Amino acid sequence: MNNELKLPFHIGNAIRERLVERQLTVPQFARRLGVSEQMAHYILNSKDVKIGRLWQLSETLNFNFFTLISKERAIENPEQEETTLLKQEIEGLHQQIHDMETKIETLRESLRLIGGKS
Repeated sequence: MNNELKLPFHIGNAIRERLVERQLTVPQFARRLGVSEQMAHYILNSKDVKIGRLWQLSETLNFNFFTLISKERAIENPEQEETTLLKQEIEGLHQQIHDMETKIETLRESLRLIGGKS
């Protein structure tokens, strides 16, 4: 199985941007990644990387490179949509709970008043 990922952007350039943001030199990057400086330069000049390496890069630089792919390919995140729907449902349930608590208090007050007149 070939897990070579053909990226819609130059991964080396994306990595360089993260290095600049984090003020990391190539030797520092290589040490964090656990590779030689020569390999670090090879990665920085690469257009594509294997999925495992992309994961390792994401972990090392604390940046999810996979989001760049999804943005470039306009891939929607169904989990995000589902999460939004669930949050809306939870808000509705919280409102129902609040309404029921208000009704309970009203009924308790009515019972107290009725009980007091007996």
